[in-house]
Amino acid sequence: VLAARSQGAHGVMVGRAAYR
Repeated sequence: VLAARSQGAHGVMVGRAAYR
């Protein structure tokens, strides 16, 4: 998740889904 969040927009989408 951390690596994805570093990407930016993509990280927000992946991070949000993971947090859910």
